[in-house]
Amino acid sequence: MTSLLGLPLDQALDALKKSGVTDVKIERYFAPRGEHTRGTLRVVRVRDAGRTLTVCAFRDEAIPLAEEENEVQPAGTFETQGE
Repeated sequence: MTSLLGLPLDQALDALKKSGVTDVKIERYFAPRGEHTRGTLRVVRVRDAGRTLTVCAFRDEAIPLAEEENEVQPAGTFETQGE
C-alpha cells in the first residue's frame, strides 16, 4: 500500500476501491498556522491494509521567481521570500 503515499486523496480512494477496499477511515492533520484550507489533501500514512489513511493539505501551486532570483547560489546563502 505504499504506492498510495503522496497521492491526492481522491486518487488514493479510487485505487483502494479498485482493490476492493471500500470502508476507509480518513484522518486529517493540519498545519498549525491555519493554512489547512489551502492545497490538495495527500496521503502521508497508510495503515490497516489501506483501511486507514492519514492525509495532510499540501499547496501544489508553484510560486514563480523573478529572473534575478533564478540564479544558482552556493549552499547556505539562500534567501527566502516573505509570506
